[in-house]
Amino acid sequence: MMQKKQSTSYGDLVTELVWRAAHADPTYDVNRAMVVASMCKIPITTIMKVVRHAQRTPKAVNWDMISNKIIQ
Repeated sequence: MMQKKQSTSYGDLVTELVWRAAHADPTYDVNRAMVVASMCKIPITTIMKVVRHAQRTPKAVNWDMISNKIIQ
C-alpha cells in the first residue's frame, strides 16, 4: 500500500478531486468545472486542463500512478 505524502496543498487536493471525478465520469463538462473553479478560486483553464487529461487517460490508469506527473 502506497502512503501519501503528509503535506498536501489545497491546489493538489482540488486537482485530485477534479481528476478523479472527470476520469470516472465521461460526461464531466465545462459547467461542472466552472462550479469547482468558482468555489475553489482556481482558474477555469487550469481545471479544464485537468479534466481533459483525466478524460483521455485510459481507465486502467489510476490517480496514484500519475499524481507525481501532474502535481509538481
